[in-house]
Amino acid sequence: MENSFIQRKLYNWLQRETGSSGVRKVASLKGAIASEIGNVRSDNQDKAIVFKGVDAQARDYAVAVVADGIGGMKDGAACAALAIASFTSAICELSQLKSISPSARMTRAATSANEAVYRDYVGRGGSTLVAVLFSSGMPPFWVSAGDSRIYLHAKNSLKLLTTDDTIAGQLNKSGAVPAEHSKILQFVGMGKDFEPHLGEVREVLEGKLILTTDGVHYLEYGSNWFKKIIENAPDAGATAKRLVDVAKWCGGPDNATLACLGFPFYPSDRRVIGDGIQIWDAFGELDIQLQLNSMPNPNNGIGSGVQNSDQIPSNDQSATDEIEPQLIEDDEPELLPLKRKTTPKKPRKSRAKKAESKDTPQLDIEFSKKE
Repeated sequence: MENSFIQRKLYNWLQRETGSSGVRKVASLKGAIASEIGNVRSDNQDKAIVFKGVDAQARDYAVAVVADGIGGMKDGAACAALAIASFTSAICELSQLKSISPSARMTRAATSANEAVYRDYVGRGGSTLVAVLFSSGMPPFWVSAGDSRIYLHAKNSLKLLTTDDTIAGQLNKSGAVPAEHSKILQFVGMGKDFEPHLGEVREVLEGKLILTTDGVHYLEYGSNWFKKIIENAPDAGATAKRLVDVAKWCGGPDNATLACLGFPFYPSDRRVIGDGIQIWDAFGELDIQLQLNSMPNPNNGIGSGVQNSDQIPSNDQSATDEIEPQLIEDDEPELLPLKRKTTPKKPRKSRAKKAESKDTPQLDIEFSKKE
């Protein structure tokens, strides 16, 4: 079901080199994304994006997705990137169907992600996945698989919406549990018998949803810091930054990644036109414009280490320096007036040279610098 062009482009973008920490505020969606490598891990196997588009009925929609590559299995970061890329491309294609329910859209997209990861890794690699779909005039709808989580903060209370796919989660146990009780029972890439959990946020008119990996929500065990940070943060950007900072300050035993979006969903701009999607992660922004169903659908070895000709635009490789993470706004930068370039006069050519230059093909390329 997924569109192969979106899948390839997004997979490559998520696999680009980034800094160890990043926080980005997405003002147009009342949201934010943050990711922190922590103090123990040598690489970051978490991936998270927020993206928005327009469906077949010309309604705006937005989706937040968080994935955590499973430790102890093969290529955790690549599996998380492939899970998100496959899920996103399926959502985009399904959104062009005029009559499809949110539950069907999310179920089929999660199933598509499971099939894509299993196709490349045959059960030897996998990822968790949690996602929330926001559509104009509709309540949020969510899907989950694994032990990443979705929290609802509304009316000064914090509620866990998802159930961990572990023995401890199924038994409603929290805190320190035996290692065998924390083993993941279901994940994206397991193949057969994959059954994601689904839910809808009803009877709540306003609030925010926070999607976390276990490197963030471990703060909830044995203290109320997790809840206090969320309750006292003034907006999504502060929520995201404070949670990943505290997760690191308290030991940073795992990668810490989260996405936070507020609802009701009222997009503040309309940069997305037609079949395009606008994507953010903690380190940058990516726009994809295309006509759906215009590309063939082979997997082309995505996730198997096969090199792809799609190149990442230089402006997408932002925030790669390892510095103290700063909150990045997605507001449009102020454009400065362009200075007129002056070209020094060249010596006059001879008539023979002029005649020769007219017959010689010239390569005329203009590069524009993006602010």
